[in-house]
Amino acid sequence: MHLWAEPTYMKKVILFLSLILILCCKSSQEGIYKGDIYIKLINFGSMYGASKEKVYELKEQLKGSDTLIKNESDKIFVRYFKNLEKHNLLEKPYFKLKLPHGEIINVYTEEEEYLKLEVLLKGMDRDKEKIEVEFQGDKKEEGIFYA
Repeated sequence: MHLWAEPTYMKKVILFLSLILILCCKSSQEGIYKGDIYIKLINFGSMYGASKEKVYELKEQLKGSDTLIKNESDKIFVRYFKNLEKHNLLEKPYFKLKLPHGEIINVYTEEEEYLKLEVLLKGMDRDKEKIEVEFQGDKKEEGIFYA
């Protein structure tokens, strides 16, 4: 009897290949996302356009701030900016996207891509007009995507 014909060996091979396939699919959360640009009047979600001094200042404030902050909303703010820094998105431009099911996400991108979108946003009437965007990207954290 050949090794390949042994039932337990075949089960192990199939299980191993299935596990590899599942892990490969899980490790890459890259996908196609589509939604409408969501515009808020006041919004601060990155350090894009800030001076190097301001970026450095924020990074220094984020270090060790976990133990100093008591307010829950401030903790969420600090955690968010730490996640941006962890994924090298702190100084990237971003836009808000409202997905079809209603969730609003922040989509970070390279400046060249953002400038293409910024041209459309300048004269847009947010109450009467919509800009639908579709992009390929991946989820970095809850509510944080990179296109």
